[in-house]
Amino acid sequence: MTLHNPTDSNPTLSASDLARIAVVLRREAGIELPDGKASLVQARLSKRLRALALNSYSAYCDLVEADAADGERMELLSALTTNVTKFFRERHHFDDLAERLLPEMLSKLRSGGAVRIWSAACSSGEEPYSLAMTLLSRAPELRNLDLRILGTDIDPQILSVARRGLYSREALLDEDGSRLKAFFEDAGNNQIRMIDDIRKIITFNRLNLHQKWPMKRQFDLIMCRNVVIYFNKPDEAQIWRRMTDALLPGGHIMIGHSERIHEAERIGLSLDGVTTYRKTAPNHA
Repeated sequence: MTLHNPTDSNPTLSASDLARIAVVLRREAGIELPDGKASLVQARLSKRLRALALNSYSAYCDLVEADAADGERMELLSALTTNVTKFFRERHHFDDLAERLLPEMLSKLRSGGAVRIWSAACSSGEEPYSLAMTLLSRAPELRNLDLRILGTDIDPQILSVARRGLYSREALLDEDGSRLKAFFEDAGNNQIRMIDDIRKIITFNRLNLHQKWPMKRQFDLIMCRNVVIYFNKPDEAQIWRRMTDALLPGGHIMIGHSERIHEAERIGLSLDGVTTYRKTAPNHA
């Protein structure tokens, strides 16, 4: 999750308006707005001012601060965050899943167990779909076993894209088409759609990582990549702790290439591969 690039826009965003927006962004999503982003925020929110026929950012702040403005706060989050993703991004994680983690998962499933995977901050769906394709390309029988993947994101608009499972053909230009073509169907207009066998094992739900998590079952694998770098240090530490508790014993967390879980051992994790951690201790009280 990163901030969009700016374009010129009017009216002008004042320092006080920027501070108010930063408070909303922090409260709603835990995202810290870095210094020097006034032109970026102004450019992105100018479309919302036009859509709402507002003539000042101060008026917009008044709106998003109102108790009844949940819908517009979601529009603000969508405007100020973009979802940088692609199929099989940071490929080493998917290779590790196929080569090292899949055999244990497959044994568990074949013996009648369940495997649950969580793609946190899944954006437009490429990550959970990549997880599903990785697993099913190695073990097609998984589509008939108790494998489920959960994809969550804070942005309801981007989740709508994920649920459709519709992408341009260019999205897979860098991939092995012969290996993956079994998972897509032609949708016309140079687009492809994920087949039902892939889509039926994935559920997409809106989730704010800073609020209560409704999931009751623990996970075998959690992917949470390139997200917590936008949180402050206390929030980051809290997210890692909660995710560790959401893992089954022996389960794994995969994080982004620029991220680290500091003091991982203290919360019951050990480094177990490139930006991959394994749960080695029981849950916190």
